[in-house]
Amino acid sequence: MLCKRCNKNEAKIHFAKIINNQTTEFHLCEPCAKQMNIMSANHEFNLENLIAGLAPEPEMPAAEESKLACSSCGLTAGQFKRSGRLGCPRCYETFHDELIPLLRKIHGSAHHTGKIPVRQGEGSTQMRVRDIKKLRRELRDAISREEYERAARIRDEIKTVEAEMKVRGGEA
Repeated sequence: MLCKRCNKNEAKIHFAKIINNQTTEFHLCEPCAKQMNIMSANHEFNLENLIAGLAPEPEMPAAEESKLACSSCGLTAGQFKRSGRLGCPRCYETFHDELIPLLRKIHGSAHHTGKIPVRQGEGSTQMRVRDIKKLRRELRDAISREEYERAARIRDEIKTVEAEMKVRGGEA
């Protein structure tokens, strides 16, 4: 199979991008993958650049982009957009408005939920509270999309989980 970018060399890197249930397949030769910063010169995948390249960049007016820079390390918005990397902890505050939409696109949420220790298990109160929060977000989403049957099912599921928590002694 030929590279879909240059149509000259044999494609050796194959991957698929899935956004909103739409799949786009990529078949690239090594030189094109290097040009797109998906692969480094020593033939290693650069996962960070691959992920950054898949997510659409947040829109920012050119004048605002040139002015925005971290007060601690001096990283500019343009440098952040090109590299996909932040320079210091203060960059998270400086580029907050650009990071939130990017995190939502990549991870589905801008809020880190972390992991629950295995010993607490699936039935733990902490896990149930997390489930209820997730269901409430889904409920709001279903209502905003006017998917009322789905919203009713989610509402009933929330009531079931809350009832189970009360029986076990946890708060909802």
